[in-house]
Amino acid sequence: MQGSEEWTSPVVEEQLWPNARRSVIKENPVPIDWVDTNPLLLQLPSAGSWIMAENAGTEGVFSTSINADHARQETWIQIASSGDVDLLVNGHLITSAVASSTGGKHLPHLAAATAQSAQSREETHPGASAKGTVSPAKSTVSPFEPAVLTAYDISYWIKEGPNAIVAAVRSDHRPASLFANGLLVRKDDSIVRFETDSGWETGDHPVGHQLAQSHRAIELGKDGSAPWGYLSQELARPVDRPGFATLAKSCAVVLSTTVVIVALWLVLSAIAAGRRREPLAYAMSRDALFHGPIAAGLLLLLLPNYDPRFPTGWSFQPKFVIGAILA
Repeated sequence: MQGSEEWTSPVVEEQLWPNARRSVIKENPVPIDWVDTNPLLLQLPSAGSWIMAENAGTEGVFSTSINADHARQETWIQIASSGDVDLLVNGHLITSAVASSTGGKHLPHLAAATAQSAQSREETHPGASAKGTVSPAKSTVSPFEPAVLTAYDISYWIKEGPNAIVAAVRSDHRPASLFANGLLVRKDDSIVRFETDSGWETGDHPVGHQLAQSHRAIELGKDGSAPWGYLSQELARPVDRPGFATLAKSCAVVLSTTVVIVALWLVLSAIAAGRRREPLAYAMSRDALFHGPIAAGLLLLLLPNYDPRFPTGWSFQPKFVIGAILA
């Protein structure tokens, strides 16, 4: 029956969407950006529990281990916390001091409206604040910020076999608690899910089930439990991949591209010199005056990809690629 299913349901066909309209893409082009998030994170039901350490301190370290079939297996994790959190996978820092809410930590402060109202009262009633007849208004800003379930692609740091996941949580005004779930995608497209529960350990060295009960995390409640409520999901953030391996890989790509371009230059110059029946050195000298600036222009064309003001892949637009090939 039309309208009996939510529009996000996979069983609803496009023609049955309530108030659906066919988009005219040719007349009004719609910008499409690549979303670096596995749709399963949004489609699968929420799993996991809020956990904390037995001592209920404002700082806590939670860890677990997951098994991967092969290196760099597609692995995603969603994480939320009661404060700031550091996430590590196999000793690699994925995100440093990311607050549970967007934008980082917000310390308690006096609202701007309160300060302005106090100032206006002092101007209209001189000396009122000194006599204590006018009291400042109380701030209605809640010190508890809503937690957000943020996704991360940790496939780059996954190795074959057991993989250690560690999350360090720091909170100022409530016990350090953590909520997380994730999935591994196998070669046959099946998934293996993992989540925070009492099996997680309060330490940075997960060693299986050999720890005492006192070192196990305590479950506080499922998604929707007070005081966090139901968590809103955030798309995957870009993950920084520092290290020598990443630098070497980037240098190898640049070097191989340079070698291919120089090889094509030599081959095409030799073909042109043979047809014109002129020395190869003379043909290369003439072409160098033109190909030198082109090579420098191609390198400069890559710089906007590192500028956040430009869209992703701006340097690889068809007009630039075709122009570079023709040049």
